[in-house]
Amino acid sequence: MISSSVITECLNCGKTFEGIVLSCEGCNGIPILRLKDMKWKVRQGIPNIWRYQSMLPKFDRIVSLGEGLTPIRRLGNIGIKLESRNPSGSYADRASALIASYFLSAKPSSVVKINYSRDFAHSLASYLVGIAGIEVYLEDLNNVDADEVLYLTEMGANIKFGKGDSSLSYMNPLTIEGLKTIAFELVERGFTNGRIYVPAETGLLALSLWKGIEDLNEVGVSTELEVVAVYLEGTNPPDILRSVKQIRSIAVGREKALSELIELAKRGTKTKLISASPLAAAKEMGSKNSIVILTATSAKTSPLIGFKKSKLAKEILLVLREMGGGTAYEVWERLGKYTLRGVYKSLVSLERAGLVRSEYSVEGKRRKRKVYLSINEEKSSEP
Repeated sequence: MISSSVITECLNCGKTFEGIVLSCEGCNGIPILRLKDMKWKVRQGIPNIWRYQSMLPKFDRIVSLGEGLTPIRRLGNIGIKLESRNPSGSYADRASALIASYFLSAKPSSVVKINYSRDFAHSLASYLVGIAGIEVYLEDLNNVDADEVLYLTEMGANIKFGKGDSSLSYMNPLTIEGLKTIAFELVERGFTNGRIYVPAETGLLALSLWKGIEDLNEVGVSTELEVVAVYLEGTNPPDILRSVKQIRSIAVGREKALSELIELAKRGTKTKLISASPLAAAKEMGSKNSIVILTATSAKTSPLIGFKKSKLAKEILLVLREMGGGTAYEVWERLGKYTLRGVYKSLVSLERAGLVRSEYSVEGKRRKRKVYLSINEEKSSEP
């Protein structure tokens, strides 16, 4: 069951709907959710985006793979938030956690139709394994990442060509709700005054951060944050940014963006050109009180091709079911006849193959403890 204390409002035509509506049937505009009972109450023991559950839509069952709480690294005076540290290597995992929770609560065992977009389809498929069937529609083959398509097929997705009827696109209100948690994390860490630079390929990330800031202001958390959406010269700013005057849009040259891409790679962070562009913009505009959102890695986590369950893997699955989940060390102790390294490697392989899930618990103030669960176990629970 999903809480009814939410109204969906289309930013384009202004039409409102009771409950969660994933697209505006009237104008095909971008809908956002208006939550009626928000309050700023951080659940300190929750090591993922659900620590902000009081600011998010309410679901009976929630899904998490440990997304969120991504680190911030300093590059001179600029803070860089490494969204590439999310489970699939992308900021989109925040959105996927919301979407998977929605389908698990409202439409369990359904087939989710997804309009392909880079990072989003890859991330969402990872979260929907064991929750719903997956159909991915490839409409524009010029913008398809072949490695991602292979990943999707290995995760059990059915690949379709063309645009699917009633299929889910990246541009939906649950994506916005998931991505706005980036703003919550910044405010929780004390960043309440300054600029947040984000890449603007579609503009939805910038819109989501703006929504997060607006929600915080609504519940009495005062901020002076400005969202700066950065796009590459030679491309047009995304249309959806026109609906929000508070978001500043600027263009940066490809040469400057490429220079920052190289600089990041030298420091051990590989990303994409569009993801590196906000760093160039921050340096150009002045870096004081600046945070750059580094959205994704250039690499993708993929399951093992042709994975087959070994004797060790089968024993691990049996132990996880008997224990109801456990850390790699606990599984190793229970088995008693394999090396810890072998158990860990097998757990990683099982997770990539979609046979095992992992989630995190917090020990101490912020230390994460990774627990593995058999895919046949309960996927999530109310925190």
